[in-house]
Amino acid sequence: MVPPPVGVGTTLLPRTAQASAAADSAARLKLRAGNLAVAEGLARELGPISLADAFELTALVARKGQRRHPRVAARWLQRYLEEYDAMLGEITLVVGALSALSGERHAEALRVLRAMVDSF
Repeated sequence: MVPPPVGVGTTLLPRTAQASAAADSAARLKLRAGNLAVAEGLARELGPISLADAFELTALVARKGQRRHPRVAARWLQRYLEEYDAMLGEITLVVGALSALSGERHAEALRVLRAMVDSF
């Protein structure tokens, strides 16, 4: 028997969906907290993650595991291109900002990419 829905804000979600939403929120908080090992472990534990969460992990790798950043950024870019019908100008902006994530302009690149990801 399926448990009755539980209110979450104004939305009614089954208990399993509520637990999933809570896990997603926890994942985002841990990604933003900056612990790369915890964030990667959580991502493996959760299975497929959203493009937005994958971006946060990419940004964290740029800050904490810079040698791995080019490979991780390329994988995120590939997924971005597969999931969205981006125009050449957008792709150019994304590539430039991804490259800048591991440099002195990290904060600016992060702001640009988060704005793009939030617009999906």
